[in-house]
Amino acid sequence: MKTTHLPRRRNLLIAGFAVALLLAFWPVETAAQVMLTVDRRVKVREKPSLAAKRADGLAPGNTVTLLSGRRGSFFKVRLENNKTGWVHGKYLLLPDIEEREFGTETVMAPAKASSFPLCGPERHYRWSAKIATSGFNQTPTKPSVHAALNWAPLPFSGHSLVSWCQDRMGREARPFSILGWVRRVRKEDDGDVHVEITQNANDAVGDCFVVEIPAADLSTRFNQARNDLAALLSVNQLTDKDFATPTRVRFTGLAFWDGWHATSTGATSHGRCNSTKGAAWELHPVFKVAAP
Repeated sequence: MKTTHLPRRRNLLIAGFAVALLLAFWPVETAAQVMLTVDRRVKVREKPSLAAKRADGLAPGNTVTLLSGRRGSFFKVRLENNKTGWVHGKYLLLPDIEEREFGTETVMAPAKASSFPLCGPERHYRWSAKIATSGFNQTPTKPSVHAALNWAPLPFSGHSLVSWCQDRMGREARPFSILGWVRRVRKEDDGDVHVEITQNANDAVGDCFVVEIPAADLSTRFNQARNDLAALLSVNQLTDKDFATPTRVRFTGLAFWDGWHATSTGATSHGRCNSTKGAAWELHPVFKVAAP
């Protein structure tokens, strides 16, 4: 997942997740003020409840400042008139995202990092979830690349704060082991190694599935996986490279729904891997790489 590649508002998603799992703790923002907007008329409540008295209202395009308070799926905000109140997170939209050209591809460039809330130690989409180190000792299921590309998309309905730090759920809590041909490797700004694999060596490069290995310093397993991948690809280090002669490799890790790259019709700007509605699925993190 390119955590530095965040999508435009129309591409954003995942509101159907259970908010009970959302944001076990919301830190106080001291170094930066996180500014959020709404795209509809929204009631601001005196207390964090749908039954609470209305304190004020917001209109489409209004901006609020995120404060440190959180109760369930309600977030405390300061309005432009300096009043404070509580708004349900599904109505609070994250900052707009720019697109930029990267070679022949269009990728999503983040707004200033301080524009986004912390998600664990970093201001990246679902950062805590995507670097989870659970599942190492579980027996993985072994789907094919084609089967993984056809996993059912997780529900979504937009670009809201509710999805930003969503914990893992359902399929995302289970390990999978997928065998595929490595067609492309990319180093990402957040430290991830992004790898695109296809089921067959001669499949179209766009019929790919994404697997990602987080930064080596986050886990000895991630470090070993990166070293093992480099050895299997016969390279000294993992750099941006497309492979004219692909290598077959088995990747084991947790499933991850990279919601930043999903839309109502399919994945977008997910490297070249946008071929199906389920193409926003990844293995992330990958914690084991091996020969077939």
